[in-house]
Amino acid sequence: MEAIIGVIGFSLGASLGMGAVRAVGGGLRPVARRAIRAGLAAGDAFQAAGGRARETVADLTAEARAEAAQARGTTRTRRSGREAPQKIAVATE
Repeated sequence: MEAIIGVIGFSLGASLGMGAVRAVGGGLRPVARRAIRAGLAAGDAFQAAGGRARETVADLTAEARAEAAQARGTTRTRRSGREAPQKIAVATE
C-alpha cells in the first residue's frame, strides 16, 4: 500500500514537472526538479506514515490477543489453536 502511495506521489510530481517543462520550454528545468523533489518527499512521507500506522495496529492486535488469552486463562494462540511455547526456567547453582 505504501509503495503504491509513494509511486503516486512521485508520478504526480514528475507529471507536473514535465508538463510545465514541455509547456513553457527548457527555462523551467529548476522548477521541474523542485516539483519532482516535492513528489519524492511526499511519497517518502506517506511511506513513513503507513509504516508507523501498520506497526501501531500490529502492536494493538498483539496486546488485545494477549489480554483475551489472559482473560480465558489460557495461552493458546489464535492462529494455530495450539499451546504457545512456555519459557523454561533453568536453575543455576
